Amino acid sequence: MVPAVLATAEAYRTSGRIVIEAIVAAYDLAVRLGKAVRTEQRRRGLDLKGTLGPIAAALAAGRCAGLERQILTHAVSMAADMASGTEQYVYESGDCDTKDLISGFAARNGVFAVQLAQSGFFGPSGALDGEYGFLHAFGDGAGAEVFDDLGESFAITSTAFKPHGGCRHTHQSVDAVQQLLATGPLEPSEIERVVVRTYRSALEPFFRVDPDPGSREVASLSIRVATAVALSRGSTWPSDLAHWDDPEVRRLRRLVELEVDPEIESRYPDGNGARIEVQLKDGRRLEGSVPYAKGEPEFRMTEDELRVKFEALTSELLPPGCADELFTRCLNLESEPGVGPILEQTAPRLAVGAAD
Repeated sequence: MVPAVLATAEAYRTSGRIVIEAIVAAYDLAVRLGKAVRTEQRRRGLDLKGTLGPIAAALAAGRCAGLERQILTHAVSMAADMASGTEQYVYESGDCDTKDLISGFAARNGVFAVQLAQSGFFGPSGALDGEYGFLHAFGDGAGAEVFDDLGESFAITSTAFKPHGGCRHTHQSVDAVQQLLATGPLEPSEIERVVVRTYRSALEPFFRVDPDPGSREVASLSIRVATAVALSRGSTWPSDLAHWDDPEVRRLRRLVELEVDPEIESRYPDGNGARIEVQLKDGRRLEGSVPYAKGEPEFRMTEDELRVKFEALTSELLPPGCADELFTRCLNLESEPGVGPILEQTAPRLAVGAAD
């Protein structure tokens, strides 16, 4: 949704304030639809970002393009008929690129739906809650009641940031490891047993606990891999996860034992914490625990932590100092007259001396 917003807002010179409104509205729609269909979609193997993504992208991009109500409605309804994408990639042991492509398809289709609506194409009025609409075709048949509190609460305020790389269901274990490591240095070679206790959904299906995944992409979904990488390297940035199959990490991930913690399970999904216990060869036992994964509304990332994450993820893409300036401008997006100057800062830079 955000790439679709940025592209459209740049083209239409949309103000930063409208960009924020568009993002908030898209979250409101996507989260409400997602809560209604996620259980059934997971059962069927559908990818939520592929089914919800075009709808959210169309709403947000349409708002940035200044579409009037009826045309915007047609854009969203046509986007609902572009919903697609499966989660087969998480069960593949080899290399597979569709995880990221599905998000790209969703952004593209959302913008395409806006262009179709602008050109006079119509979508079905019951695209979302009709007898054979999205909620029925992709879920278990929920209706318009999913929008009963629209305008009263805003879904984006209950949305989490991900402070680490990999699947969200691995983060609570990484947080517990980092809490444990904060008490003092730990030599990974001295570890002889690791026990992680958390909620059941983090341990199902098998790809979430696989100790021997077949690729880097699948490895990032495994709580055993994430725990081992965090114990070995202290964090699970993408640069850390690149070491998922190093000999020491491989040894550690096979040591990790997993259990459902009754107390944590009783709070899920409102709580998504973890407890970790590490036993060392010298007999010492170290522990760490968190009631919520870092980034949840109850355990928010600080502004400084968000800045560190942004800089870490862009360090190889942007010249020195650019990440900090970009972060500050995005933090003050409401007062920006448009996103053009922001996007100009993200343009690729040629190395000094490189050919034109």
